[in-house]
Amino acid sequence: MQIEKAARPKDAQPQLFFYHGLTLVIVGQSRRRDIEYDIRGHDMKKWLALTALLLPLALAGCSHPHPVYDEPPPPPDYAEVARQGFHDGFAAARRDVDEGKRPDVERHPRFRNPPVPPAAFDDYRRGFRRGYETFLHRG
Repeated sequence: MQIEKAARPKDAQPQLFFYHGLTLVIVGQSRRRDIEYDIRGHDMKKWLALTALLLPLALAGCSHPHPVYDEPPPPPDYAEVARQGFHDGFAAARRDVDEGKRPDVERHPRFRNPPVPPAAFDDYRRGFRRGYETFLHRG
């Protein structure tokens, strides 16, 4: 088996083609296009494979798990005003955690100024505090 060298046309000049630190010396235009196409095709396959592998990871990273805590029922011995306070306290604690605030039941306006008649302030605050603490101590 004998390998023949292709004759270089008289007007063709050797051309350098740089690719990621690799130097290819190519003679003639048609051969250069073939090699460029092969290299681009190889790059495209790498990019498609990389995208196929990383796309699910990127999409999974976008959805941070947010645990959902269903509100438990208030204790059965609570009056209606205390039940409302329990519900409001649970919701206030959930907002504090979602917003990254330091838990402090006494800074909430509904705890300081309950939306109930003055005679029921203590019951509402007791329910509010219990609901707030129930959320914070749930895992």
